[in-house]
Amino acid sequence: HGRRHHLLDRHRWQRLATQAVAITPEQAEATREQDAKVFEQGRRLRERRAAFYKLLETCPKGDFRCERQVISDQMKQEKRRSQGLDLEGSANPGASVKDSMGRNLHLLFGGKTRQSSAPHARFLAGAIATVVAWFAA
Repeated sequence: HGRRHHLLDRHRWQRLATQAVAITPEQAEATREQDAKVFEQGRRLRERRAAFYKLLETCPKGDFRCERQVISDQMKQEKRRSQGLDLEGSANPGASVKDSMGRNLHLLFGGKTRQSSAPHARFLAGAIATVVAWFAA
């Protein structure tokens, strides 16, 4: 820990201050667009937070399992959102459903019907018969 560590911090703030000043009209417009984007993100975050607390209040009083589940679902949803996986605009909307409390539940099989295994069973029976015949011979 050197004696000049405070100077590094001062230079960091000076650099930030020089970047915050727009020199050209294009830079000013880009700064305004960036500010508008940040404020929009903040507005969406407040909306999600309000919806989360509203959902959390639907849990019965003292039902900690419900509260933990709602909190866990929200954390997973925010993590997916931070990774760029938007749940509302997902490419496969049938992959999850919402329960009566508004929680997202993922379908195990993606809503697709399972293929019949009859051809596989016939193949397996034939293979077993061949092996038994071979050992019998």
